Amino acid sequence: MGEKRTLPKDDFSEEAVKKRRTLPKGDIALICILVAIQIITVMLVVLYTPTPKDVIDQYTITVEPQSNGTLDITYEVVWTALDGNEPLTWVEIGMPNPSYRPYEGSLSDTVLYAEEHNDENYCSYVLHFPREYIGGETVRFSFKVNQQGMLTKKPDGTYFYEFVPGWFNEIPVENYTFRWKLSEGLTTHNAPITDDGYAVWWGSFEPGGYTAMQVSYDETTFFPGTPTVAYVPFEDDGAYNALKENKAIAIGFGVIVIIGIMIWQVYVIDCFVSYHRGRGFLSGYGHRIHTYGRVNPRYRRAANAHAASSSGRGYSGGGRGCACACACACAGGGRAGCSQKDTSEIRASHE
Repeated sequence: MGEKRTLPKDDFSEEAVKKRRTLPKGDIALICILVAIQIITVMLVVLYTPTPKDVIDQYTITVEPQSNGTLDITYEVVWTALDGNEPLTWVEIGMPNPSYRPYEGSLSDTVLYAEEHNDENYCSYVLHFPREYIGGETVRFSFKVNQQGMLTKKPDGTYFYEFVPGWFNEIPVENYTFRWKLSEGLTTHNAPITDDGYAVWWGSFEPGGYTAMQVSYDETTFFPGTPTVAYVPFEDDGAYNALKENKAIAIGFGVIVIIGIMIWQVYVIDCFVSYHRGRGFLSGYGHRIHTYGRVNPRYRRAANAHAASSSGRGYSGGGRGCACACACACAGGGRAGCSQKDTSEIRASHE
């Protein structure tokens, strides 16, 4: 009786593969988990709706031009804190430029104190409250300032104002009413209506919304030598809807997660392709044998390297000079090439 041949662990011949081929249940379970994660990601992105911490119920501004070209501006705001965890203790109102002077005694009783924050790129008036507002509580406040540096002069000698009241990138405005007092010398304005001696702009804003109040006066309205400034067109680079941006970020993150999982799935789904083609989904030398319906290049390189390092040793009882069916050049045992069996295996691995 001949010596019984011992099958080496790294023998991936057709016969060995068939004996060891099993349905890759673990990979099937992994695919189910990945699909579930994708579904959950889509649901979370669809259901995610960024909400503001506050809402401005009413935003009212009244502008009265003065004979010296400055503007008296009164701000009246009704502000509701929506967040139940973070209390509202102060608010910041953007101003047109740093050349404003608050009127003494104009702060409403709901404001403890106010301070000016001015720099080269941004200026604002910050109001601090004597108590906290939270979870649906509403605060009403008002103040008045004298604003300079707003009057411009056109080449034809007429005067022009453009005033963009401060906007709120993270807070919607349910109702706004901006009023400009009509007076002698006013020639044009872009307000949709006039009411009770005022040009009136009204409506609502999503976060980041704004409107530009534009008013022109004839050349006789102001005294000669009235200070003016060069006209600089308004740029809305700083206005944006933070809630929509947060939604877009969530969608982008969800897309990245889903695509990343899809790439993973393409690799895992190959287990079904390999299984149904009779190759199984076996591993050798630390790599999958087949990927995407063909021999895994990484496995091939590792197998060739192993064959080269094992040349001349062979295995007992087999009479074969190479350990891997994919190694065509069998250097050990005086063999000049691979057997017919080995050749058929090479063809099968490239189907």
